[in-house]
Amino acid sequence: MLGADGPRSILLMVQNPAEVRTAGGLAGSFVLLSADNGRVRIAGQADSSQFPPLPDPAPLMTPSSIELYGENAGTYVQNITMTPDFAATAQLALQWWASVSAERPDLVVSIDPTVLGALIGPSAPITLSDGSTLTSDNLVDRVLVNPYLTMTAEEQTAFQRSVTEAVFDRVLTGRPDPVGWARALADPIGAGRVSLWSAREDEENLLAASPLGGLRARQLAAGPGAVSVALNDATTGKLDSFLETSVSAGIAACGSTGRELVVEVSLTSTATDAARAYPPLMTGSLGEVIPPGDIATNVAVAAPPGYLSQGVFLDGTPMTSRSADDDGRATTVARLQLPPGAGGTLAFHFLAASGAAEAEPVVVLPPLLRPASLGSPVTPTCS
Repeated sequence: MLGADGPRSILLMVQNPAEVRTAGGLAGSFVLLSADNGRVRIAGQADSSQFPPLPDPAPLMTPSSIELYGENAGTYVQNITMTPDFAATAQLALQWWASVSAERPDLVVSIDPTVLGALIGPSAPITLSDGSTLTSDNLVDRVLVNPYLTMTAEEQTAFQRSVTEAVFDRVLTGRPDPVGWARALADPIGAGRVSLWSAREDEENLLAASPLGGLRARQLAAGPGAVSVALNDATTGKLDSFLETSVSAGIAACGSTGRELVVEVSLTSTATDAARAYPPLMTGSLGEVIPPGDIATNVAVAAPPGYLSQGVFLDGTPMTSRSADDDGRATTVARLQLPPGAGGTLAFHFLAASGAAEAEPVVVLPPLLRPASLGSPVTPTCS
């Protein structure tokens, strides 16, 4: 993939997990890399503001994706990481890239700033064009928090580009060290922070069956009892740097009704009331619908094959939700809105139908800025 058998082009998407998406964060920055015989260089850059909305994204999306995530998942480039199918994300990315470049990349790669931090590692700080320094320790605050509190949109774009150029100048200087990269990226890959798609069928077959294939591939690899959890921001803001997440699951045998699976997703906002006065770029553009400072999150849970959606509850009260069969897995989406300092737990219920594997649930966690934690197993109460 680094051009051992001839030049390759790689479209790299750098996600912003301060506005969470299924794959980790919104698709904010795009970098075209050219690889030839192991040497890699930056061949072009673009940011999400350069891509116009697609007037009709439906042909590029499955009906279940539209039902669960809405047409906005294909209308705006920032939302292409909403789907758990990274191959679909890659096709959407290529569609938008074609609007700014005649070159169709051979590979699509998605990472987040945590991955950049891992590549920087404990080496000397990187000096940016403004004279400030960037390290693996301060990267998150410098890139994902401070710009939205202190910079205009134009200043943010310029800053993000300078960061990308500086980091890749450090990482890509000379010939890459695959062994060193593998060691640095082991944890981010295990957490789902790195996803790849290849236009070459033999490579894509390997990627799609590996942890590099996106959330759906990770769920498939986790076994017959695997459930996956995905979060998507509903505010257009960048407050998810203040979001903490815990997930628990459990199964109960309920006599004549069969086995019931319950997945509990607990969200907590660590923001203070000071977030009410943050700039709109931080709090989002939906102030008339969602008060500034609130964190609103669409939570999606995909059950193992053979289960049926039975609704969502918040503290025992039924919630409005939507469900669909997404590639053979019952998937339910519900929204939880949290004022500063508040928390809540959504309980997703599923009922085993014929053909469902009798396996204990294994939770596949989403790649978040603040890593999600796995709580104690749930002991469901039969309904």
